[in-house]
Amino acid sequence: VTLHKYNKNYLAQCTNGKGKQLHLGSYNTPEEAFFAYKHFKENIIKQIAEEHKNVIPYRLYSTLINYNVEITD
Repeated sequence: VTLHKYNKNYLAQCTNGKGKQLHLGSYNTPEEAFFAYKHFKENIIKQIAEEHKNVIPYRLYSTLINYNVEITD
């Protein structure tokens, strides 16, 4: 999440889990931008966990599925 200095909006960006940076949108507050980032990032982590479910230990899978992005991270 970054402040766009020209229009004073907050930009949310995140990688797609495969190295590509994605623009998630522009928001009026840093909290709105964070929640867009949080939702996207958690879904990417869960998607990757599901893709590798049969080849990673259950403990790792469970940790990934239950992971929550916190605003303090």
